[in-house]
Amino acid sequence: MTTAWISYSTSAVGLLVRASEKQGLPLDRGVVFDRARIDRFLSHECKHLVKQARSGYRSRLDVIAGALLFGQNESAWPRATMSADDTVAPWDETQSARIALWTSGLRPATRRLRLRISLALAEGAGLRRMDIVLITGKHVTRDDHGVHLVVPGDPDDPDDPEDDGRTVTVTARWEQTVWDAAVLAGPHLLIAPDRTSLTVDAFSGTVDTANRMAPPGDEFTVRRARNTWLARHLLAGTPLPVLMAQAGLTTTAHIQDLLPHLPALDDDASARWMRSAGA
Repeated sequence: MTTAWISYSTSAVGLLVRASEKQGLPLDRGVVFDRARIDRFLSHECKHLVKQARSGYRSRLDVIAGALLFGQNESAWPRATMSADDTVAPWDETQSARIALWTSGLRPATRRLRLRISLALAEGAGLRRMDIVLITGKHVTRDDHGVHLVVPGDPDDPDDPEDDGRTVTVTARWEQTVWDAAVLAGPHLLIAPDRTSLTVDAFSGTVDTANRMAPPGDEFTVRRARNTWLARHLLAGTPLPVLMAQAGLTTTAHIQDLLPHLPALDDDASARWMRSAGA
């Protein structure tokens, strides 16, 4: 159970409990974690959240409710999971090109650089927001095999307090952008070459401000850029153990959710892929 899991769970439960208290409900687990109560909480108190966030809250609250109420019902609490419909769909090539062009035209220059490099790190290396705000020029290396990022680990993770992080190889289309940013940044952050630290909230604020400047199509999100990176590796046939290690994934759940968003192959193409295994 990681620190991030605990923090997210505490946030979801805290909001549910606060909403229940405001309505004068007894703060008993059987009342607060009743399925009808959770449904009302998500429908009313969380109506301002995007569908992805509500689905994440539902999944987490159902897991916690199952642990708290198991044995008080005739059957175990059914675990709700995020469906493929709740997954942020990756960009296609046209959408990706439009987003890249949009980031190149942002003003002022500091915002343009921050969005451009965050796009390169997310779409080119699958980094998350919490990873992006840690990457300095010292975390970037280059050799005959490409440009690589050493993503710091989480020293607060109780499962692996000595986590040294992971190394991610940047895709070819973004490696020069990342390398140029690393040369410019030196010991400072790639997304803020005049700074050595930046909070996730501050970075998110920059993204929110940029999204009010009419990006093409849907809003720019690091999650969607990362999903685009994952989808392209899946389509390219990147070995799953390699992809999961570099993505920082410990289960295939997220990859399974992405599968419905990948373009379908015709029978001939499917046959060629299947026949080429082991060739």
